[in-house]
Amino acid sequence: MRIRVARDAYIILYPGLVSGYDAVSLAIRLGDSIVIIDSGSGLPASNMQLINGLIEAGLDPRRVEWLINTHAHIHNVGGDRWIRDMLHAKIAAHIPDSRIIEEGDNIASGAEKIGLTLKPTPVTLHVEGDQELVVGDRPIQLLHTPGHTPGSMSIIVDLDQRLAVIGDALGSLSRKWGSNEDQWWNTLQQLKEIMPQILCTSVKCYAGEAAKEFLRRVEEEGPVWVD
Repeated sequence: MRIRVARDAYIILYPGLVSGYDAVSLAIRLGDSIVIIDSGSGLPASNMQLINGLIEAGLDPRRVEWLINTHAHIHNVGGDRWIRDMLHAKIAAHIPDSRIIEEGDNIASGAEKIGLTLKPTPVTLHVEGDQELVVGDRPIQLLHTPGHTPGSMSIIVDLDQRLAVIGDALGSLSRKWGSNEDQWWNTLQQLKEIMPQILCTSVKCYAGEAAKEFLRRVEEEGPVWVD
């Protein structure tokens, strides 16, 4: 399985590849370093696919320097501890979602609800506000895009095209997650202004006109509360 979404950017895990509990996970080569964005459910088969996906994309797992999380739901962060232990990757997440990862909070992460376990994982970089992270002499923009969760974050990197990885930033809302509808609308406007040529959610990636259409459709439908 090798899905290239931009120069040096590959999908290495996605929902249904090995488990329906996994979110989209991407690997990006930046110079001599590799960044993984989101780590899937943490199921053994999903963890192995992260490694296999790197290898199939021609990326050396030993070069993984950072694992960046879009937010702290189990589908996106379940494999954090495994990636940290196996590849010695540094972990980045936005506060307050970073606390959920560090504490292995099975309720706030949604793990308990679907019978999974989030293993406590030390977070190297607790992102506050908007920050820039330089990896392999290339800047990555870490943008605070709350609404879905208080610590939802979008990752923007300019390759041959502008890539935005937003996780569930424009996904559903729940009071259990601390969702905020006003913040959701602000996040939507912020992402529209960025005008990414490729946009990846937790479910799939959109390119070109499909990315614009996704944002248009989301704005038309508005936020969806699940409770």
